[in-house]
Amino acid sequence: MYRIYKMKPELFLALNILSALAWGQPISLESTTIHPFSSEIFNYWRGSKVSGINPEYAFNVTVYHEYPKEYFNANELLVEQNSGDLNGDLYFILRSFLLPLECQPWVDDIKKFDCKNREQTEVDNLVSKHIVTFDKRFGPYGHCLLHGKGEQQHYRCLCYKQLSCRSLLPRFCTSKVGFEDVREGHGTCLPTSTDEDFVWWRFNLARKFGGQWYSTPRRGQCKPKRIEVKEGQQLVRDGQSSPCSWQIQETVSTIKSSCLRARIIKGVSKQNSGCFSTCDSLKRKNVTKYDLCFSRCMMYTILGPDSDKVKVDSSSGLPNKILTDLFHSAFDNITGCPQLY
Repeated sequence: MYRIYKMKPELFLALNILSALAWGQPISLESTTIHPFSSEIFNYWRGSKVSGINPEYAFNVTVYHEYPKEYFNANELLVEQNSGDLNGDLYFILRSFLLPLECQPWVDDIKKFDCKNREQTEVDNLVSKHIVTFDKRFGPYGHCLLHGKGEQQHYRCLCYKQLSCRSLLPRFCTSKVGFEDVREGHGTCLPTSTDEDFVWWRFNLARKFGGQWYSTPRRGQCKPKRIEVKEGQQLVRDGQSSPCSWQIQETVSTIKSSCLRARIIKGVSKQNSGCFSTCDSLKRKNVTKYDLCFSRCMMYTILGPDSDKVKVDSSSGLPNKILTDLFHSAFDNITGCPQLY
């Protein structure tokens, strides 16, 4: 669990300016966000003559992301949000099965950060599969969550620099795509003997499955191509006149997260029916209402019998392929979950 050091924005800005002057680096201010002051970022955004994503650094990747259904909007998908490759999103999904343990009233608030995350707790969420083009010159990873209340709620990313296993320092996000290696970010800081079982399981899930997480800032989004009519002919124009860092090429499919989780639960429970037969919560649809018995059977089956108190690796518990195949099968056009969009 992390302790986050808070700093007033004006002090943070002053320290960045002094640092930039000390190192002889250029200072770039924008109307909405102050970038970390480095010549690399300055040259990246202001010195480049390439519009859109520089082909030299562009690559395509398939990513998945979960979100509340009211945020399905073709123009806003992935904007100020997190996504992951298959293993990265599988890790995120499996973490939700720890909620019955994590969200108990006696658990320290600093350890129960998933309990208020709507992407983890709501049963009618959606999961979309996208093919995205990224600029591989990544920036700091942003932790993107819903902020505000009611109609004012919106996605916003916050970036941090990790000072130690339990300390984070706020930093400004850039316009670049953020990147985090799941195993490095969540599977390197060993829990202590006094930590709860779910802390060990969250740690060991990251070690077992790894994966990659991305954050996609609004200011890095490439503008879509536009169609103009000139002299009776339709012309396709590039909508981007300046550098950008990411663009959705295709939204392959969108399914209900409850269907994806149900497939994983069914597949895992078959591997250890004796344990699951002692639990009475499999009939419930809301994953946050599953009982402690269910959570423990899931983790012991996936990670192995000692995974609540020792470090494990990818060979422990169920073969990774069983879980990745269950995840992948949910998006099959014929035998998978119903396609919503």
